[in-house]
Amino acid sequence: MQHSSFRDTTMIVLGALWELFRSRPFLFLGLLLLAQALPMLGERALWFSDEVRYAAAYENTLRGHWLVLHLNGEMYPDKPPVYFWFLRIVSWFTAPGSPMTFFAGATVSALLYLGAACGLARRAALADRDTELLAGLILLSTFYFVGLAQYSRMDLLFAALILAAQTCFYLGTREDGAGGPDRRVVVGCVLTALAVLTKGPFGLAFPLLSIVLFLAWQGRTRRLLRRDFGLGGLLLLGILSAWALGAWLTEGAAYIDNIFDKQIYQRALRSWHHDQPWWHYLVTLPLVWLPYTLLLLLAPWRRTLDAKRLGEFWAARRKAGGAAFLWITLLSELLLLSAVQTKIVIYALPLFAPAAILAARALLALPVEAARRFFGLAAGVMGLLALAVPVFEVAAPWPIPVGGTGLVFLCLALTAGAVWLLRGEEPRLVALALALGVTLTLLPLGRLTIPSLDAAMSPKAQALDMRDYAARGYAPAAFNIYAGIYEYYAGTEYFETQDEKALADFLAAHPKAVVAFKKRNFFELRDRLPPLRVVQEQWIVDRPYVLAVRE
Repeated sequence: MQHSSFRDTTMIVLGALWELFRSRPFLFLGLLLLAQALPMLGERALWFSDEVRYAAAYENTLRGHWLVLHLNGEMYPDKPPVYFWFLRIVSWFTAPGSPMTFFAGATVSALLYLGAACGLARRAALADRDTELLAGLILLSTFYFVGLAQYSRMDLLFAALILAAQTCFYLGTREDGAGGPDRRVVVGCVLTALAVLTKGPFGLAFPLLSIVLFLAWQGRTRRLLRRDFGLGGLLLLGILSAWALGAWLTEGAAYIDNIFDKQIYQRALRSWHHDQPWWHYLVTLPLVWLPYTLLLLLAPWRRTLDAKRLGEFWAARRKAGGAAFLWITLLSELLLLSAVQTKIVIYALPLFAPAAILAARALLALPVEAARRFFGLAAGVMGLLALAVPVFEVAAPWPIPVGGTGLVFLCLALTAGAVWLLRGEEPRLVALALALGVTLTLLPLGRLTIPSLDAAMSPKAQALDMRDYAARGYAPAAFNIYAGIYEYYAGTEYFETQDEKALADFLAAHPKAVVAFKKRNFFELRDRLPPLRVVQEQWIVDRPYVLAVRE
């Protein structure tokens, strides 16, 4: 009886909340995202390796390197500049260059992504408000997406621009009429150019691939020859060419060569890092998409893949609508990502929105018993995550105390229990309960657990010691360490090398020096270098680093 009373009361509350929020899905999703982000906002340091490097690159834009990024005194061709211009706008509302600028930038990027996803659902997929809201809740129940909303990178902004461009292309090509150019196609081309200047060529490949294949599926590729694509293409090329010309005038041909050779050609075909087999995403994406990956186990595959059904699908392709566009977008992008040698899960972020919309449609269409089984499995996933928390605390390799794990365990266990008890109720309301449970879990995670990891995830402590020694006249340096990770917190440029002779020459030229090493490298080299004394040791991510001085 107590369980029944709990279920009834909870479902009444969830039903009232759903009716309240379905009228303005994006407003509610934005508020839920802010509730997830605020506990963590400004509570931790910037982490190794991307956050501290991007922060240093941003600070260099304030010193005049706004067209071509710089890092630790050298050009930084890994990333284009638009995200850093975006951070400059964010800094109008925060202390410029403070960690809050970068955390706020991540949250605003996630809001833009949610807005683009809602637009894709509402405009392209013609989803009703229940489906739109549920798709957003799926994103905000996925810990990988939630984590990215708290981590300073350009990927969320990049993906938001891609999604917005795809929506514009779809809406602008629905009709073949003889009217004038459709402005939405032109806007889509401009958004595509901005996406390229945010992270790179996937910003061009994803939007164009999805609309070209969709029009080919409909047998309407001639639509690409209309004037709006011509005008938009000219604008796209003009924007990219203007930046490339400015970069060439600023840094010379070496920068452009690096962009086209190392950053594009080698990443695609001759990767020097993150080289993974073609099936990499088939393994990793199901893991980061939990618990909603489990919908694949309950989908009516036999009925969907029935020969008659497939024949009807093929016959109706010329009238294909938003659902077909989402499937073509999802599958074509997955194939393209799998064909490229460099593979990182975060590259697949543009797939998350169409996957969430399709998952929402599938969940709402599930038979009652299948939905019950799905949420039973989802409760099991949350329960396993809860059990993993104390294991993580004990097994973590870092020599630091991890805070808040008891509360995180409790929140995950309560979420698992609530989803289990409600699993037979209306699916959209159980999904709302799951999203609220994830939001509750982020409170102790963001206030206690994540900040306690700073000592092992951020080079801040070592960089501050380097800054202190540099202020006392020691020449700063780093040997065989990820480029630029100390610049932001050290507040100064420093000598970097991976060559033993170059380091020896540096030490010969600087009788007072402070050098950061991986601990293993320090003990390998110390007998071949001038006398060095270790003054600080810190475990950063996966290994110990030391700071040594020559006096």
